[in-house]
Amino acid sequence: MNGTNEGLYGVVSTDIRPSINPAPVGENVTFHISPLMQLKSGVWSFGSKTLVVWIGLEEQAADSRASVNTTTGVLTLRSVTVGDSGLYKLQSLDPQFLAEASLTVLEPVSNVTVSVSISDPVEFNDTVTLTCSASGSSLYFQWRNVSSDITGSENVELKDDNRTLVIPNILRFDRGPFYCAVFNGISNASSTPQYLKISYGPDGMQFMINGSQKDPIPAGSNLTLSCSAQSSPPAQFQWSLNGKLLNRTSPELELKNVQENHSGNYTCWAHNRITRRYSSLTEAITIKSHSQLLQPTILAVTFLSFLLSVVLQ
Repeated sequence: MNGTNEGLYGVVSTDIRPSINPAPVGENVTFHISPLMQLKSGVWSFGSKTLVVWIGLEEQAADSRASVNTTTGVLTLRSVTVGDSGLYKLQSLDPQFLAEASLTVLEPVSNVTVSVSISDPVEFNDTVTLTCSASGSSLYFQWRNVSSDITGSENVELKDDNRTLVIPNILRFDRGPFYCAVFNGISNASSTPQYLKISYGPDGMQFMINGSQKDPIPAGSNLTLSCSAQSSPPAQFQWSLNGKLLNRTSPELELKNVQENHSGNYTCWAHNRITRRYSSLTEAITIKSHSQLLQPTILAVTFLSFLLSVVLQ
């Protein structure tokens, strides 16, 4: 900040600037005076506290960390602390002027960690809160995902000066990773990536018959029914035929040498033990004898023979 000096050439603007501002804790800071001149006497103070007084070459320091160049009036403050942040004043007595400068001292950012309110949230059910903590002073918090900064929206909420990220009605796509980045005027640091283990499903079920959707099935062949569902953790399965439970609890149901009486409505049930949700899919399976399968072919041949005989008459 500026002061004025009434010297031989009239009023001269005097400026004081710290060598580092903001300054990290533990650094030495020198308050430079511009323009540099010979100052025969003066007083440096911090707030209401006197730091250094000098007259000629004699110096008296109230703080052992403070010293002054008795020729130029330049002040050096060693091993600064956060408590050294504030307004510094130089009162020059010869020549006479008053100048001021502000200093900010910061602790560097460290120990950035993220805590999660719920370890195993359920999709659509739970609201998840991520809280960021860090050591340091004058901290600024920013949440990030893989590619961009996270800002408040209808899907997420930022609280406590961005220290807290709230995700209401969490979805499976909200698994992360989430990072908490912390800044101040001298440093920055980020947390390790935070992933959310979100339970969801079962849904998106698919039903396959012998690896495809072939129907009807020839009698005497083997039949493999398979069922899948989107689910975390993986779904548990149960099969039924015409509403009667079968002794099968795997994603596949294998039947050997099927006959016509194996025809019916096959249902695959999927269950998620964490979400406590169920989903099912039913397919009608028809088992036909070889004669039944050939009957449409015989009818078609007969019809073609009839048409040919009409044409030849």
